Amino acid sequence: MNTPRSRRLFAGAALSLAGVLAVSACGNSAGSDKAAADSVSVGSIVSTSAINPLMSYYGTWLLAAYEPLVTVDRATGEGQPSLAESWEIAEDNLTWSFKLREGVTFHDGSEFTAEDVVFSLTTIKEKGYQPATYLTQVESVTALGDYEVQIVTSEPTPLLLSQLSLAYIAPSDAWTEEGFNSAGAGTGPYEISGFDAGQSITLTANEDYWGEAPATPNVTLRTFSDQTSLQSAFEAGEVDIAHQLGPNAIRVLGGNYDVSTEWGGSLNFFQFNADKGAFANPELRRAANLAIDAEALTASMTAGAGEPEDGQLALEGVTGYSPDITRPEFDPEEAKKIVEAEGATGTEITITGQSSQNKNLYEAMGQMLEAAGFKVNLNLVEIADWVVQARGTTDADILYRGLSFNGIYDIDRGFTTISRMNSSEEWAALYGATRNEMDSQKREELLIKASEYVNEQNLALWTFAAPAVGAVQDGVEGVDFSTGLSLYLTDITKTS
Repeated sequence: MNTPRSRRLFAGAALSLAGVLAVSACGNSAGSDKAAADSVSVGSIVSTSAINPLMSYYGTWLLAAYEPLVTVDRATGEGQPSLAESWEIAEDNLTWSFKLREGVTFHDGSEFTAEDVVFSLTTIKEKGYQPATYLTQVESVTALGDYEVQIVTSEPTPLLLSQLSLAYIAPSDAWTEEGFNSAGAGTGPYEISGFDAGQSITLTANEDYWGEAPATPNVTLRTFSDQTSLQSAFEAGEVDIAHQLGPNAIRVLGGNYDVSTEWGGSLNFFQFNADKGAFANPELRRAANLAIDAEALTASMTAGAGEPEDGQLALEGVTGYSPDITRPEFDPEEAKKIVEAEGATGTEITITGQSSQNKNLYEAMGQMLEAAGFKVNLNLVEIADWVVQARGTTDADILYRGLSFNGIYDIDRGFTTISRMNSSEEWAALYGATRNEMDSQKREELLIKASEYVNEQNLALWTFAAPAVGAVQDGVEGVDFSTGLSLYLTDITKTS
């Protein structure tokens, strides 16, 4: 397992990110005579329309108010106790037994038991909520008493603990046919004391929390419509923490604030359709990669704060990453020669992506591919249409997928989608071998072998890992932006 990288740069230094850039206003350290504030405000462009912890696996409110059975140590990939104190797996590598933490109560005062685990996991699967994507191998969930749960998988599942870390537990008696009958009741260190859909969420420390109390008892989460309005609110001092700012904030705020950088766990990930169309030809896939100047895209699209993808569906810090795999060097002349040699000059290709973001990136990529001889059509669609194509079938020659490793720092998250546009038997065999290997060292070797195939066959079009930008006001400490779309609030402090 690779240890996630962590770097720190300061204003005036060259800005370079592996994923998330946090702009911290901590040039003047708070003196010991300053009192700790009892509240902090967080602004973000990540919106919440409903409080349903079973529907999603990310969200700052979700991490604050709800908990899964286990969490995962990002540095080691090992499972850590949460609502489950311990677990063991039988010799068949299919049957898992989890001993639950006793004495835990939900925010509504009801007791946490095995019944709630069974309800939550089965409801996620039956309703097809987002976390269900990672529970496909879970065959049954059974209560073996009030504080023990048995989970049986359909096949050996080395990533089960990581997958369970994305499934949050809710009380079974708070559910109706319409969903949760209130603002929700979790077991986390904060409880939701106020909710205005799409606008704000108020969190208050859970006085009966089974673990360590949060450092700041009151948190307000505010939603902004876009990155510009969020940045303006931060500069005006309306929020203490700005989460998910845009690259422009690097230029505007970077000269006045200390800048810390950590990888946030995401890649752009554009995938070729290797099953049909122009890119069923591996030589044209190779030509397209040679035509893309990832360094130039990174510099222009992220103010130099992103990081070019390494020619693999991972960056350093993700299980399956190999320093020996590299992306193709930018060579536009060679790209053009290959297109001509394959008789493909003027061939029409379609890049499909989301209309709400990355338009400049799509256009820049299109220009580079046209310089190699392709005729590029951009098909930028609404997010609902994009989701249908990303999860099912598409006529796109190149499809923007996006890839986040938050929660599961394993290259398997990228491999699962490769098969949707590449049905080769060789890939199926390579990927299949990684799915059930329970020995971690052997499994990582298999992952790297599969990753080498992805690189050699040019199954992805390499661009860059886009940064997400965050900022904190002076006196605010304990913010970790490396968790991408969600923030952990328990260690955050503010001096007043």
